[in-house]
Amino acid sequence: NLALVADAASADGELDVGETWSYTASHVVTQAEIDAGAPIVNLATADSVQSGPDSDDASVTVEQAPSLNIVKDASVAGGTANAAGEVINYAISVQNTGNQTLTGVTVADPFISNLTLVADAASADGELDVGETWSYTASHVVTQAEIDAGNPIVNLATADSVQSGPDSDDASVRVEQAPAIAVDKAIASITGGNGNIAADAPGDQLNYTITVSNPGNMTLTDVTVTDVLTGFNAAGVTLSPGQSQVFLTSYTLTQLDLNSNGGGDGYIENTATADSAQTGPVSGMERIQLLPRPSLSLNKALVS
Repeated sequence: NLALVADAASADGELDVGETWSYTASHVVTQAEIDAGAPIVNLATADSVQSGPDSDDASVTVEQAPSLNIVKDASVAGGTANAAGEVINYAISVQNTGNQTLTGVTVADPFISNLTLVADAASADGELDVGETWSYTASHVVTQAEIDAGNPIVNLATADSVQSGPDSDDASVRVEQAPAIAVDKAIASITGGNGNIAADAPGDQLNYTITVSNPGNMTLTDVTVTDVLTGFNAAGVTLSPGQSQVFLTSYTLTQLDLNSNGGGDGYIENTATADSAQTGPVSGMERIQLLPRPSLSLNKALVS
């Protein structure tokens, strides 16, 4: 688009001595020129019938500013990680925020193993053009160790290219801990004594089961179980979420129990308490009804 600026000087078509003709022109910078990075040089040559040619050039420096930006987001059902086996889904986007085409784009995420580029027209040529964005997906399965630790699950991803420096972004998911412990005490059988499987005689053995379970989402450590009536104690137990353990203990009925009618209410009441390093104590009680049978016999006989 070289154009002579038409004026009185050029109107007669002759370049008089000392006269100057002016021209204008323009050039649209291409992405290839930015990517190449070399100065943009333009050579113009003037000639006439009477003279020889004369040339001059103009040079414009190319400023390259390669840059990329990575953004990582995380999502999980309910907004927090609260159970082992939950899946955290990640969405990662990498955008060319500079002025130079980026090649050899890489995304590193040591925390996850299934990082996947969403293949589409944008990424088909393997070049991240200026203003273009590539998308990636990934996921992570929450572990019991992460729930037990209670720290936010932080995942850092880093993008890089041949032309730019690296850029990183992380995504964090909060861990929700809900420790819980439960205890259930039940009578299993009544043995010994007079053998009639009822609590009605000294020597009857009341056999109990104590079931301690973990209904929470944290591993319970240093679990203790105590039963004052039977003298039972257990310590150092570990329970995973959903796990339970059964303990056996027994109490032998005494004559005093029968004479006092279980302290006056007619029952042998037995309480077991469970505790752990992560929870407070909980108790479970079992009541066994006593069946005392007071009786008196009289036998009168003629001696002589």
